[in-house]
Amino acid sequence: VLIAGRRFNPWTYFDAPIGELLPFGRNDAVQPAPETTEQTEWLPEPTPAGRVGTTLFRFATGDVTQSAGPLPLPGFQWVHRIERTRPGVVTLLEARAANSRGAVPVILSMRLGRGRVLYHATEEVWRWRRPARLSAFQKYWLQALRMVGRAGAAGEEWELSTNRQVYRLGETVRIRLKSGDGRTTGSGKTAIIEGPDGRQIPLPLAPVPVAPGVLEGTFRPELPGRYHIRTTGVSGRQGPLTADFRVEASAAEMARRALDEADLRTAAEISRGRYYSVSQLDSLPAELPSPRPIPLGLVARRPLWNRWEWLLPLAAVLSTEWIIRRRRRLP
Repeated sequence: VLIAGRRFNPWTYFDAPIGELLPFGRNDAVQPAPETTEQTEWLPEPTPAGRVGTTLFRFATGDVTQSAGPLPLPGFQWVHRIERTRPGVVTLLEARAANSRGAVPVILSMRLGRGRVLYHATEEVWRWRRPARLSAFQKYWLQALRMVGRAGAAGEEWELSTNRQVYRLGETVRIRLKSGDGRTTGSGKTAIIEGPDGRQIPLPLAPVPVAPGVLEGTFRPELPGRYHIRTTGVSGRQGPLTADFRVEASAAEMARRALDEADLRTAAEISRGRYYSVSQLDSLPAELPSPRPIPLGLVARRPLWNRWEWLLPLAAVLSTEWIIRRRRRLP
């Protein structure tokens, strides 16, 4: 791991044995004055190779694929400019000034023998150590040391992974097979996906042009549950490579979370109302109809014990009883 500085690295080491580790030559970089301070902030942005081919910039949990665009991290105030790189050097992170369209390489990777060189063209990665970003700073260096340390593995050490661990039904699963030497891709690499129903689905893996040593394939699961992946044509030190992921059934209320304005207008029309968007809320009070007085009827209390409607049935019953008793000569 090499970190550039304002005075010595890399300018002092071009003629030293360590100069072979530098991913560029003496005439390929511009040396700034030691006391130069720039007012420009250089915003870090991973390249396609940095997003797909490495785990350096995957700081968020859940989705382990860094999205395109600048990182949500503080920028750099000092970056020494690299105009050309040696053959085989891969730029993982660029920096772009806010008022400039061009970008300069900041973090570069190069294979050398059975090892790997990770070069930083700035000394200000420490800016990611601010309290609100401490987790990103720690994760970056942890993943950087893993990346460099694993580069010395003998032969073709492969790694099988998915871009997430949990998916919703209907989402695309991205399966990635990465070579440890960063160069070997080979052919005939296939992932076997075993679904919750026991069915095995072969998925051919194709090389990713922007990420040397990475093969990738996509799969869209049709059933919720746990899925198991294994590879054919390649294995790791401990045997066949495997990975797992889980698919959850999509909740109906989470399937469509965007505003459905047409549906709201239809509901307002059916209910004889009107639809207002958030931008029209200021005009709502003025457009409300004037209130109309509504008479409220008073409920009169009517006692039932002294009403004539109850007297007539009672008289009819008593008269019927008297007539029956007279006809049968009952007392």
